[in-house]
Amino acid sequence: FLAKVRAANLDLRFGGAAVVTSVFLMAPLLAWFVVYLLRMMQSAGVSDRKALVLALLAAFATPIFYRAAHLNHNVFLMIVIFLSFALLWNNGNSKVPWSVKTLAVSGFFSGVALAFDYAGVVPLVCFFAWVVLSQLRHLGWREGLVRSWPFVLGTFPPVAFLLFSQWKMFGDPFLPGQFWMPDVNYTDQGWRGFGWPRVDIFWRNLTDPNFGLLAFAPLLYLGFLPFAAPPSKRLFNGEARWTSTGFVACFLIFCAANRYSLMQWNSGFRYLLPVVPFLFFQCVPHLRRLSARTLLILGAPFVLHSWVLSMARFTPVDFDDSRTAVGESWVRFVADGVQLPWLTVLRNSGVGTNILEWWGTPLLLVGSLAGLLAWIWMPVVRESRTA
Repeated sequence: FLAKVRAANLDLRFGGAAVVTSVFLMAPLLAWFVVYLLRMMQSAGVSDRKALVLALLAAFATPIFYRAAHLNHNVFLMIVIFLSFALLWNNGNSKVPWSVKTLAVSGFFSGVALAFDYAGVVPLVCFFAWVVLSQLRHLGWREGLVRSWPFVLGTFPPVAFLLFSQWKMFGDPFLPGQFWMPDVNYTDQGWRGFGWPRVDIFWRNLTDPNFGLLAFAPLLYLGFLPFAAPPSKRLFNGEARWTSTGFVACFLIFCAANRYSLMQWNSGFRYLLPVVPFLFFQCVPHLRRLSARTLLILGAPFVLHSWVLSMARFTPVDFDDSRTAVGESWVRFVADGVQLPWLTVLRNSGVGTNILEWWGTPLLLVGSLAGLLAWIWMPVVRESRTA
């Protein structure tokens, strides 16, 4: 692909587009999202220092870091799904009734998820079921149903936009874009690429070395372990805990029924991104038992793994390529050392100067950035130690 782009003299233009989308949209958006996760952990009783370390692990030891460099709608899908859930979470206090505003805004975010991708139907159904069952449990069937309607009303604007856009683009408001695609890329399988869940796709979504969730983020293995921690140490309890677990299970099954999951070999981990924050919060009860220093030491290999996949990233050329994204990325890291994708593109584009071609340039840049971050953060660290 790079060779074709370079032959058309578009390599630097593509690079410029990547800079604009990653530096001014994706990275700041995901940085804000990590801060949001930090605030949630603090509100759930995690100490400030430990919450900060856990937030850094969420940012750099999960595919959040991998996807920060790419304009990708799955990122937006992840954020709005989690915001819809977080509004209903209410810090685990199920005795406090949801306000009309809270339900409407949560419903709006679930509706936006559906507008982003038809996979948004999973959180929409899961969270609405949570609202209805909780209202029925606490208020009775009549008042419970009446109190649940704000969630539905909140979904109307984004769903109406979805139907209108599909009508304008395809002439039919209810059939998604996949219905109109030619018979390529699995659209000739099942119902336009969708069928009964398959065990092999379920397993590959988790473990495939080209796009598997656990292959890209081994730390999230902890999210599948039983909740051994007492309720006071969990972030999600009661209804929120069951909803979070149910959503992860339903989303995994949904993606196992989606044949498009098999196309991720050419882009890396992507489709299961919405479950990442939920799984990470299920890891927190296990991780918060450790000291902040122990978390930093044990988290370093996971951060390095995420760094290698993001910075020395390899994508198989075609179906016959026996190399894998995880394996070849590590081979390149061991062979060539620290790399930066934009620097690699400049070198391969033939515009590199002596300083760009020098082997120590990536180390110099990363070291300078580390020094800048240390200069910014040291006063905060000193203040926390003396507090």
